[in-house]
Amino acid sequence: MAPEDHAIVVGIRIYPGMSSLQGPCNDAEAFRAWLSRPDGGNVKAAKIRFLVTDQFPPPTGVANARPLADEIHALFRPLVSKGAIDGRQGRRLYIYMAGHGFSDPQDMDTAALYAANAQLTFPLHVVGTAYAEWFRRQATFDEIVLIMDCCRATTPMNEIVPPQLPTLSGSAQAKNVRTFYAYATCWSGVARERRFSGAVRGIFTHALLDAFDNALPGHAQRVTGTAISDYVHNSHYFVNPPDIKLNPIKDVVFAVRQRAATLQVRLRVNPFEGGEHVVVTDTDGTVVFEAGPLTTDTVTVDEPAGFYKAAVKGTSRSTLFEIPKDHETTV
Repeated sequence: MAPEDHAIVVGIRIYPGMSSLQGPCNDAEAFRAWLSRPDGGNVKAAKIRFLVTDQFPPPTGVANARPLADEIHALFRPLVSKGAIDGRQGRRLYIYMAGHGFSDPQDMDTAALYAANAQLTFPLHVVGTAYAEWFRRQATFDEIVLIMDCCRATTPMNEIVPPQLPTLSGSAQAKNVRTFYAYATCWSGVARERRFSGAVRGIFTHALLDAFDNALPGHAQRVTGTAISDYVHNSHYFVNPPDIKLNPIKDVVFAVRQRAATLQVRLRVNPFEGGEHVVVTDTDGTVVFEAGPLTTDTVTVDEPAGFYKAAVKGTSRSTLFEIPKDHETTV
């Protein structure tokens, strides 16, 4: 039997001890819908653990606000227990969290989601990065996709408290685990939401799902984490840019789909001395076009719409360009 994918999806929009939000439940629902689609995440419904504010009665105050931190931890416990005992248990694990969040003042690689009953003086939370890293170290899954659409602001009053997890030596296969860690904002930054087609959504989740559906494939028709990151950063406006961490050498492949018809862009070499050799690569770093030694300062590149890098071989000269936006570019 082929290893299956799993997902944990959490959305919290009502915080009586803080300011409430509008988008997280909408975002969690949209992400679950994408996970369930055969042409999306293609994760079986039984393998998606889902927890949002709207599953509980409206709270009257902090005392009965839910979900609680322990209810979120409970989503992870079956996977942690099985991973600690049996080791590898699936191909890919998705961890998605939306709501209020923060980062540790001393650790720029952390992100935590506040529980619904959190307050500034009692910052109850769940550390998404701690769970992702535990699963990576144990090689419980071949791939870990962590997505956190929440603020990563820092305050001396709130520091990260990792969950209590089994202390294990780790797996020798941890070095082979592929990861895609995507945060709505940089460390100490603020995430934002706005209205899209009548519903309030997190800008980052909206952009990410758009990328999953529309980012252009690169080598072997693969839509990789690098392609997703490039699409998000180049196609959407953010006050604070998102922070997407990946290893392009061990990239996660989110989809395989046909490349679009090719379009033309004129590439001009300036200054031009004659004999230059030009190389064009796509977002995967795959060479898609080469020409040289050149006898003229202009060449025509025919490639599908997307983002590319042109470089003059043997020099430090390079430029990024987009097809079809850039009909002509200079390197």
